[in-house]
Amino acid sequence: MEVELKFLLSPQRIEQFEHVIETCPFAVEVQSEKQLRNAYYDTPDLILRRFDIGFRSRQCQFVEGGGYFEQTVKLAGQDLGGLHQRPEYNLRFDDYQTPRFPDLTKFDPNIWPDGFDATQIQSQLSEMFATDFCRKTWLVTLWDETQVECVLDRGEVLAGEASSPICEVELELVKGNVSEMFQLAKFISANVEVRLGSQSKAARGYLLAGNTELKSSNLDSAELAVDVTVEDALVKLVGQGLKYLQHNEIVFHHNNSPKALRRVIDGVSMLGHVMGLFANIIHSDSFAQFQKRFKNIRKELSWVDAFYQLQQLNNRQSPYRKDIEKNAYLTELLAKHRMPIEKTEEAKRLLSSAEFNLLMLEFIQWSTAKQWRNDLVLSDLEVLSERLNQYSSTWLSDAWQDLKEQLNALKDKDNDKEQLFERLYWPLATGLMTGVCVGSLYDNDDWQSFRNPLLDFLVGCEELMLLSTLKNLLQSQSEEELNHIQWVDGKRASLETALRASVSTLKKLRHYW
Repeated sequence: MEVELKFLLSPQRIEQFEHVIETCPFAVEVQSEKQLRNAYYDTPDLILRRFDIGFRSRQCQFVEGGGYFEQTVKLAGQDLGGLHQRPEYNLRFDDYQTPRFPDLTKFDPNIWPDGFDATQIQSQLSEMFATDFCRKTWLVTLWDETQVECVLDRGEVLAGEASSPICEVELELVKGNVSEMFQLAKFISANVEVRLGSQSKAARGYLLAGNTELKSSNLDSAELAVDVTVEDALVKLVGQGLKYLQHNEIVFHHNNSPKALRRVIDGVSMLGHVMGLFANIIHSDSFAQFQKRFKNIRKELSWVDAFYQLQQLNNRQSPYRKDIEKNAYLTELLAKHRMPIEKTEEAKRLLSSAEFNLLMLEFIQWSTAKQWRNDLVLSDLEVLSERLNQYSSTWLSDAWQDLKEQLNALKDKDNDKEQLFERLYWPLATGLMTGVCVGSLYDNDDWQSFRNPLLDFLVGCEELMLLSTLKNLLQSQSEEELNHIQWVDGKRASLETALRASVSTLKKLRHYW
């Protein structure tokens, strides 16, 4: 079983990283440097990809001479926030200079999943993409004789005429305790600006081979079995939140999109929300501590909201896009208030900071080792095997009650409308987030019938906030800006009327739990 952590590293940080690893407070042995060329194979309809199987050939040449040829299969395993645990099988040959086409049938037939015909698939294989990189390796011995192979890879992923650079650090457990590998990871992230990498070289290769653009993803509802236990649900939700956060973080670093950055923030919010839910039933202080740390990250990035809202005004789904595109003044105004490069770099520094990496590493280690068990007395351990639906209905009822209280406040005509709708946004978003977490435990049609009107109302609240952000930019008393303020006020008034009209319908919704 391969167990590894990956970090992405800026080329400008290579010398700093090498110094840090070679002067770290552990026993370090520098090993042979080598050049690796890997070719990755699949069928035209990507059968291996569908089975989550990686298959590659490797030509390795040592700097001092000699080498080997190897073919490797990596089967489906577990990936949690950059910690990869996958069964790996290797066949090695001393003759590294003679090109070989790899052969699936040379592996033990018992390793394959059900429905996988190695002989038939072998006949359809072709090279999809390749990687070519230099690998520098250090063998690090930690406490309890734990050994970790630390490698620095520099090179590129190649697919036809397309290429993508490689500059990353991998930590692979050779023997011993995985918790000690995390100690090395924390040491590195505290001393070098790196960020956790959840995307493998193979995943990047498939994107290049398919000429596929990396796009931000939406937060889908969790798929939980009706009889899922408390602990299994927690593990599932944490894994989904980390995957969502890290995918969008990759997209943000790739294209500097405020939308992708906002999705990163949504992922942070989801993980904090999950911690808050389970803190009520698992008596471990670690839940509250992680919830607080996620909230702090969310707070540090709160400035993103205004830039994201302004971008959304020009979004193709925005009801105001056509009006804005016809208006040269508003178009120019919004262009001036795009997220500046210095704010983009500020966000990237935070996501590569020791503070953020330490939070992610500690959270991943806590999750994979199920360390909440260490805080529980024997009698409390029973809650972990109880069915989640014993608690989820209470979570949903509490969220619904909080929202109804805010809806009732809309009756007060003397209250400030804008503040009322902004106050309504957060309990509405929180309740919907709880539904994303546990809605699959209930009848899907009932859940969607309840959820869709609330989503529509949430979108209306967001549009109101967008207009408020735009109005705040129109502070001049020139006649032209006063005309635009009137336009914004007119849109706001129409939207507020529509939102108020839908409140009575929302109150009558029949809950699904």
